[in-house]
Amino acid sequence: MSSNEQLGDAGDAKGTDAAMLATLTLPVVASHQPDTSDNGDASHLSMSTPIGEPRTIAEVLIENARLVGQLEGRDAIIRELKEDRSFLREEVREGRRTRDDVKNIAERMLDTLKTMAIGRLAMPTQPREEPVHTTVIDPENRQG
Repeated sequence: MSSNEQLGDAGDAKGTDAAMLATLTLPVVASHQPDTSDNGDASHLSMSTPIGEPRTIAEVLIENARLVGQLEGRDAIIRELKEDRSFLREEVREGRRTRDDVKNIAERMLDTLKTMAIGRLAMPTQPREEPVHTTVIDPENRQG
């Protein structure tokens, strides 16, 4: 067995198959496709302005670009507002946590004050001592 027999070569192809493939054409489907040979010609019938449209294609494209710019600007504002909303939500959460912390501290202080007040009531009161009148003797007899 030779190497040509194992792998095959162009000699084993039939002439009729190649001729048939070369002459095979696809059916043409009728569709509205602009003629690409006039690519820069805006006056071509399929690329011209619609009937009743007073603006040129350039004016329409400029207006379209202006509107796209406005939409992108609005999208940026919307994104910024969403970021602000997220920030404010986090601030509200933090404020609530702080309020809860202050509330807990206030409750603990109140409990401490109550305990202190109860402790004073439980302590025995000592009788007040009567003031003692004394006389100071000044050997130099200074007054004043």
